[in-house]
Amino acid sequence: MAVCTSKRRDFAERILEMFSLRDHFQFVAGGEIGVEKAQQIESLRSRRHVSAASLMVGDRAVDLIAARHAGLSAGAVLWGYGSEAELLPESPVYVFHSPEQWVRIVG
Repeated sequence: MAVCTSKRRDFAERILEMFSLRDHFQFVAGGEIGVEKAQQIESLRSRRHVSAASLMVGDRAVDLIAARHAGLSAGAVLWGYGSEAELLPESPVYVFHSPEQWVRIVG
C-alpha cells in the first residue's frame, strides 16, 4: 500500500505516524501546488511506483477521477469526507462502507 495525497508529504507522514500507520505503507507521495492528482499519479506510474494493476482508493470524487485518467481501477471509501452522492457517479469498481470491508476485499 501507498499514500497519494494532495496534502504536503510531511503533513501526511505526521498523520500516519500519529495513528501508528506509517509502517503499513511503502511510500507517501504528497501534493505540490499546481499539480493535479491525475498528474501526481502519472508521475508515480512513470517512476514505476504504481502500475495499471494498482487500485486507487479515495474518499473524494477527485481521487476516482484521477484514477480513471491514469488508467487505474478505483475504489470509494464512505467513511471519509465524500458521500455516496459524490462518489457513486464516478463508477468506482469497489465501494467500501467500512475499513473492515476494505480489508476483506483487498487484504
